[in-house]
Amino acid sequence: MYLSGTNCLVSDIARVYVMMFLQYLKDAVGSALRSFAVQRVETVAFPAVGTGGLKYGATHVVKAMVDGITSYLELFPNNSIQRVYLVVYFDDELCYKVTIPN
Repeated sequence: MYLSGTNCLVSDIARVYVMMFLQYLKDAVGSALRSFAVQRVETVAFPAVGTGGLKYGATHVVKAMVDGITSYLELFPNNSIQRVYLVVYFDDELCYKVTIPN
C-alpha cells in the first residue's frame, strides 16, 4: 500500500520509524547510564521498551539497548556501574546475556 499522494510504501515508512525508535532507545540507554554513573549507582535495570504494546521484536530492541550500553562503556570505562539488567517479558524470545567486564 502506498501513502496517499506519494511513491512511498507504508511499510517503508514504518521501517524508518522503527529504525528511528531503535536509535533513540540506544541513545537513551547511554544517557541514562551517564546520569546513573554521576549518582554513583552500581546496578541498573532497564525494561525492554517497545516489546509489549508496540510489538517491536525483542531481538532488535535488546540489541539497540546492548549497543547503547557498549557505546557508553567504550566512552566511559571507569565508572560506578557494575551490573546492567535488561528485563524482557517472559514470553519474549531470549536475546542476549551481557556481562560487563571488570
